[in-house]
Amino acid sequence: MRDSNPDNPSSDSYQRLLAENRELRAKYENTVAYLRKKIDQLLLVMGTLPLKPEELDDSTLIELDPIGIIAGSFGQVLNHLHTTNDSLQIARDEIKAIFDSAGIGILVLDSDMKVVSYNKKQQDLFKAGAEVVTGQKCYSIMCGADEMPSVCTFRRVMKQKRPVHISNWNFNDRLYDVAGTPIFDKHGDVARVVLAYMDITDRKRIEEELSRVNKFEAAGIFAGGIAHDFNNLLTSILGNISLAKTLVSPKDRIAEKLNTAESASLKAKELTHKLLTVAGVAEPQKKNISVAGLIKDTTALTASFSSAVCEYRMQDGLWQISADEAQLRQVIQNIVVNAFESVSDKGVIRIKAENVSVVEGGSLPLVAGHYVKISIEDNGCGISEENLPKIFDPYFTTKGMSSRKGRGLGLAAAFSIVMSHSGFITMDSTVGVGTVCTVYLPAAYKDRDEQTKVGGRALVMDDDEIVREVAGDMLALIGFDVSFALKSDELMKIYMEAAASGKPFDIVIMDVNIPDDGGAEKAISSLRAFNPAARAVVSSGNPKDKIMTNFEEYGFSGALAKPFKMSEITALVKKLSAA
Repeated sequence: MRDSNPDNPSSDSYQRLLAENRELRAKYENTVAYLRKKIDQLLLVMGTLPLKPEELDDSTLIELDPIGIIAGSFGQVLNHLHTTNDSLQIARDEIKAIFDSAGIGILVLDSDMKVVSYNKKQQDLFKAGAEVVTGQKCYSIMCGADEMPSVCTFRRVMKQKRPVHISNWNFNDRLYDVAGTPIFDKHGDVARVVLAYMDITDRKRIEEELSRVNKFEAAGIFAGGIAHDFNNLLTSILGNISLAKTLVSPKDRIAEKLNTAESASLKAKELTHKLLTVAGVAEPQKKNISVAGLIKDTTALTASFSSAVCEYRMQDGLWQISADEAQLRQVIQNIVVNAFESVSDKGVIRIKAENVSVVEGGSLPLVAGHYVKISIEDNGCGISEENLPKIFDPYFTTKGMSSRKGRGLGLAAAFSIVMSHSGFITMDSTVGVGTVCTVYLPAAYKDRDEQTKVGGRALVMDDDEIVREVAGDMLALIGFDVSFALKSDELMKIYMEAAASGKPFDIVIMDVNIPDDGGAEKAISSLRAFNPAARAVVSSGNPKDKIMTNFEEYGFSGALAKPFKMSEITALVKKLSAA
């Protein structure tokens, strides 16, 4: 029988305790090793160097509650991950908001030309439904093709591995500027291609309109120089005829000859006016006009010579416009004549007028405000895409030039007249479908009636003796005491002397251009400095002169275009006297 005393090394109890001790120590060492391994792994994940045994011995490691340390560390990591994820979500939402609200179409493709993502603006360009777009080839959903087109921004980006830009890309009858940008992976290969589509159709249209306006302005400078001298001569001729008619009986044979001469002079004036209108020089003589009645009256005669019909749709309560009635009739007639010539015997011309409001920054090159929009639509042969940009150019015609067919000035004149009224005109057409011509004219309101009076003192400054004589005789005939000046310094001397004597001038008429003198621009500056309330009128044979078109900005109360008739100078004087 063996000894069971545990203090005896040879006893069974002692040996059993020794074995249990070795087993516990082994478990302890394994546990410490496991904890060290896992803590080192955690530290590596957190970006910290592993612990060395001399930095933390086994007993201290156990006493520090390693499970608690690990749990706490993981808690910090998770909190950090949650914070990072929240920031990433906010950034993602911001990028998506920018992506979707961008005013251009954005399309992201992978290296196989498959759609990865796109924004709302881009979705409007798809020929396929949005629900089947992602993962599809770009050319199938954009171009509706079975293979990549020869002119392709994606192809160029992949080949050149750099940003690419394509201008004036025609897509669905709109023009686009397309920019392609590559996104590279860590190996330097193109992983994504971002395509941006900017619609430049309206901008190109405005640029074309500005170019056309510049052409008219260049022609206006040339025509205006000639018109000034020619209209001075016509002023003398027409003015003297008007005066001579007041001196003879209407039944006298001389009166008949004077009427014939006046008629010829007016035709000469009309011819000059037509040329200046096409060149954009003829200044409109505006008054408030009812658009609906003018349209119907103007188109009725043209319609009577055609088997085609006119259909009218005029908005109730249509605003009036401030316009030159004769010029506006010319605009409507020229457009309608072209419409009738383009339709067949059973053609229809639809004419619509409505009130519209234009906002700042819109697609139309117009100042924000209220306008009357006139649309003239036909179902005729249409205008080719090649000819459409030239339709308002002077002397452009598809009918051939002759005295009977015209000389290509109709639509050019319409364009010039509308622009001189601070409006806008555009033409849209499809071959075989028809054409729509749209005119925008600023709305106006009726002027209040005011009593007028005639008579007083007038001062006329002009270097042309004939013009001074005619203007003086006309003013004298309506009750004015008239004085004259040749230059601006003389005008001011006479004006100040009259004011000092207690007999001031009620109206001053001055010519724009006087050789070796500042003319009207110099005179008005001195006149306004002396008397801010002076009634001054600027006169010129070039109605497009900067002072004539903006006379109020220069301090004038009115403008008088040469040549002028008795009725014109009388109407102006009455208007100023009533002010």
